[in-house]
Amino acid sequence: MKTLILLMTTLLLFSCNNRKKLENTNETTSSQVNEKNLLDTSEYIIYGQSFGMCLGYCHIESIYSAKEIITTSTSFRDPEKQPQKVEVTASNVASYQQLLNLVNFEDFLKLPKIIGCPDCADGGASWIQISHLGKKHTVHYEFGEVPVELVKLEAKIKLTAE
Repeated sequence: MKTLILLMTTLLLFSCNNRKKLENTNETTSSQVNEKNLLDTSEYIIYGQSFGMCLGYCHIESIYSAKEIITTSTSFRDPEKQPQKVEVTASNVASYQQLLNLVNFEDFLKLPKIIGCPDCADGGASWIQISHLGKKHTVHYEFGEVPVELVKLEAKIKLTAE
């Protein structure tokens, strides 16, 4: 179910923004990325949280790019009474670059796809997906048990969401 919602959200984002493929580049680190590449719509960071056994908006996911931040809140229990909410706010290259600089992308790519037991015993799950320089990787982890490589990025994202 989580995968289906993530896929639907991603497809919606791709179809709405007329996404184009990242052009080949020789750049290898976040600090070397130029503004043109950051404005490419295939460059993004997704942060999400989900709780399987809850009432209300139990699945929240935000997609950060150099153009905008799209936050989607979804209810698993009663979508008629609690329809999906989507909030779009403007962003810019500097803000997005600041997020990218908070994580070493090469170290991020080395992290396993699943760390711990996300949402076991209704503890909640968090995930971060980064699409950068033509590479994409997702890491799922237990809510509140942030991998050390992602602590700064998650903290900034949570601060931005407030």
